[in-house]
Amino acid sequence: MEHRTFEREIAGKKVTVEVGKVMSQANASVTVQIGETVILASASMSESSRPGMDFFPLMVDYEERYFAAGRIKGPRFMKREGRPSNEAILISRMIDRGLRPLFPQNMRNDVQVICLPLSLDNENRPDIVAMLAACAALHISDIPFEGPIAGLRVGMLNGHFVVNPTVEEMEYTDLQLVVMGNGERLTNVDCFANDIPDSEMLNAFGFAMDSLAPFAEFFDEIRKEVGKEKVEVLYREGASSDDQEIIEQIKKFIQPRLDKYLFNIPVGTKGERKKVLKGLKDEIHAEFAPKVKNDSKDEAAATSYINMLLGSFFYEYIEEQVTMSILDNDKRVDGRKLDQLRKLDAEIGIFPRIHGSGLFTRGETQILSIVTLGSPGDDLSVETMESDSNKKYFHHYNMLPYSVGDVRPIRGAGRREIGHGALAEKGLLPVLPEQEEFPYTIRVVSEVMSSNGSSSMGSTCGSTLALMDAGVPIKKPVGGIAMGLASDKTRWKVLTDLQDLEDGMGGMDFKFAGTKDGLTAVQM
Repeated sequence: MEHRTFEREIAGKKVTVEVGKVMSQANASVTVQIGETVILASASMSESSRPGMDFFPLMVDYEERYFAAGRIKGPRFMKREGRPSNEAILISRMIDRGLRPLFPQNMRNDVQVICLPLSLDNENRPDIVAMLAACAALHISDIPFEGPIAGLRVGMLNGHFVVNPTVEEMEYTDLQLVVMGNGERLTNVDCFANDIPDSEMLNAFGFAMDSLAPFAEFFDEIRKEVGKEKVEVLYREGASSDDQEIIEQIKKFIQPRLDKYLFNIPVGTKGERKKVLKGLKDEIHAEFAPKVKNDSKDEAAATSYINMLLGSFFYEYIEEQVTMSILDNDKRVDGRKLDQLRKLDAEIGIFPRIHGSGLFTRGETQILSIVTLGSPGDDLSVETMESDSNKKYFHHYNMLPYSVGDVRPIRGAGRREIGHGALAEKGLLPVLPEQEEFPYTIRVVSEVMSSNGSSSMGSTCGSTLALMDAGVPIKKPVGGIAMGLASDKTRWKVLTDLQDLEDGMGGMDFKFAGTKDGLTAVQM
């Protein structure tokens, strides 16, 4: 690709995008510069799809490089960057959430986006620059991607909204609203708010939407100049018209049986829904395996073939039918009204000797949160590329296999655990007492006992219970809930207290944490 440089002043800052200088073997790469913060992003896709996959394999990695900040960090005998820090994982997850909905969801080619910091100026935060670089690289690449989109942060200083506040300004802002979208629609929201009223938050969203459009338009102009033609990819290796014909026959077979299996009697638990869907699969096998067997397949091959077909569409199709039931009839699989919560239960002071505990239950989602109080010296040292700091309050979230009825190896905290823990932590920060009032180090651990619908917001509720049980003088209790959306792109209905099967295509998982007066954290 020819070396080109594009510049545009947006929201009072010059944005420079450079293409064609490095990474000639990636599908596309760009560097994006704001101030003296520079991020290199690459977008690469495998030539063939991965057989047997039942989800789109996207990887987004924000790779820390301490040289970008002119620092040499780490223990004396190990100076190489190693495992990603929590901050790097949170940035990777945030970018991933915004990009993922814009790929063809039936694509099975591996796609990897890597963001590499090259220069940090301690004024312009690298997470937003990395987000912009990732969006630009995918948009100009030949990888199937429905751009353009962009990302930005909205801060609020003295009652006024600011686009991409500086590091210094962020010390004083009551709001940090990160969004990804194109000015008309959003694909990702990640927000910290200092007990912000709903009306103020709504204004912030409107300001963010208006501010996104110039970035997206800039990337679209770059694509017109240097963009590659998007390639076509197969749904999976070996897909054929015969496969699709049988899939359509199975869908017709499923349709009249949905009332029997899902909607005639409200099915209350995730386990019960799994059981009835297994019964539906058994009927499909009984009906179609003999037909496939007659087409020169033995019994084992016929069973394997039907399983392969079901793996390619079954759960997505069921979610689609659940969505249509909500849109057409206001009917949910567990019989609730659209604005109805599941049964709530709360208990504190459960165990002896520990400092504080809370058991929070919402339907099948159940969280055990434990508080441990320590001396000021027990604080958590946090080392990042930009600075070092100490945290007096931190939250750890654990979700072991039993919480969803699985059996699998335990490998320690993964990206999901780190992300969910950070979200619940963010939700409690605004109500914690000042250090002068309560000088203890506070560690909260949330153990997911059972998960079916927003265990992160359940952890927020459990944390509140445990903190109060431990005698921590929080300013207000904080609760959390996940809202959903059922949509067919022309109609939409909002769902309260989202759970399994209700998060299909065109929908959302919108988590809100807050007090009775305002919001403290939002994520979509």
